[in-house]
Amino acid sequence: CEYPKYLERELLEELNSSNADAAKKTVDNFVNTIINASYDNIMLNTARLLMAISAGSLAAADDVQFGDASHSIFDELSSVESVEALKDFIFDKCRVFIKTINRNSSDSKKELVAAKMLSFIDENYTSPTLSVEMVAAHVNKSANYTRSIFKNVKGISLSDYIAEKRFNRVCKLLIETDMTARDISKQVGLNSGSYFYTAFKRRTGFTPDQYRKVHRAKAN
Repeated sequence: CEYPKYLERELLEELNSSNADAAKKTVDNFVNTIINASYDNIMLNTARLLMAISAGSLAAADDVQFGDASHSIFDELSSVESVEALKDFIFDKCRVFIKTINRNSSDSKKELVAAKMLSFIDENYTSPTLSVEMVAAHVNKSANYTRSIFKNVKGISLSDYIAEKRFNRVCKLLIETDMTARDISKQVGLNSGSYFYTAFKRRTGFTPDQYRKVHRAKAN
């Protein structure tokens, strides 16, 4: 029984485009093509197809668990007792593969959106009007979805990241310049004097003047 390589190619194209309906038809065609061969040939051709599926997409190859050796596939196939069960067995592997591709694709899109947010924040964090809503508008997402994506990808809330970015800049300016703490706070977008002093001490354990003296002494 000659291995239907053309059906393998069709199936891999359909899997990589997440076309489950077309993949199901191709799996049926594949099994119908090989089913009149000997039992050994059916097993060999099916195993070859499953190995091709396993290696068919770089995006999902590390995640899809089809087995690292052909003998594990044969062990699974040995329990298949009918033509329809064989089709279902192959298509179950296809479904797992499509699910993994979609998950990886979704994660990649989220990372791209998060990178776009970071770029926007880096350019605008010194503006006192910068807000989650502004970042959300920049990436054309809702505020809640924007918060969720950012936290999921970066492991920190969007608001905390903006605050961290600003206070890191404050610390740098306190050490490297003679600007007053109030002027520095305004320069990084923290216009509220009372909030600035309270938040700075909560973050660093020092008042701005204490921080400047301690860290300049360390630098010297």
